[in-house]
Amino acid sequence: MRIRHPNIVQLIGYCAETKFEAMPQNGEHILAERRHRLLCFEYISNGSLRDYVLGMIGKYSI
Repeated sequence: MRIRHPNIVQLIGYCAETKFEAMPQNGEHILAERRHRLLCFEYISNGSLRDYVLGMIGKYSI
């Protein structure tokens, strides 16, 4: 599905990695999953969403 709107950024790609690590628990070592996820979105040239939202909160006392 392709949507074009000035307020929506495009997802460029993603990466998912899972590693198994031995970790101590209750005096024993267990095998636990460690997951890493990364989303890559297109660049927004007019600043970040965080700055925009925080500016709106200060401006309107939300």
